Amino acid sequence: GGHYWTRKRGHGWMRIDIWTEELHERKQSIEKIVRWIRHSSVVIYTLGVCPAFFERSSGQFTPHSSSSFATRSFAIEHIFRMTTVEENVSNLNAILDLLRRISPNVRLVVTVSPVPLHATFERTSAIVSDCVSKSTLRVAAEEFCKQHDDGVFYWPAFEMIKWVSPHREPFFGIDDGAPSHISDDAVGVVVDSFLERCVVPAAKS
Repeated sequence: GGHYWTRKRGHGWMRIDIWTEELHERKQSIEKIVRWIRHSSVVIYTLGVCPAFFERSSGQFTPHSSSSFATRSFAIEHIFRMTTVEENVSNLNAILDLLRRISPNVRLVVTVSPVPLHATFERTSAIVSDCVSKSTLRVAAEEFCKQHDDGVFYWPAFEMIKWVSPHREPFFGIDDGAPSHISDDAVGVVVDSFLERCVVPAAKS
């Protein structure tokens, strides 16, 4: 059982448990993050994109990297699909539960990333796919926050970039010409606005 990925090593093919490898590689980072959470009063969690890979046989989520596509078996054994609003709300509830096991009084701020998808395997257009992806995550964030009035908040970083930018100077590609990169100035505005409205003066000084 579990998630398996076939890749070539030396002269043969080797099957490995992706979750075991993933956790092994990130073990030190996870331990550091847990320590940070224990000493934090607020955690900001950003929802990125909806599409993900799932194992065909079990339907379970499969972590991946760019090297995952080096083997034909990954494409055969996995499907690529949009996650649903319900799945994302469920995941957010699981994250909140985990955070409060580590730090019972921690507050959670949810945001949605305005950075767009670069590609899609589901639709003919990454632009259309990105719209579906961000819309799903925004609704999921809204539904999740409605379920909790005890230290769970939404910060509109997504709206500040995606909805404001058409009405003023462009926010994307200013610094390096990359159309998916948000300018440092725009990021600064989002961060400064959050600190001004959500962080007490003593914490900012």
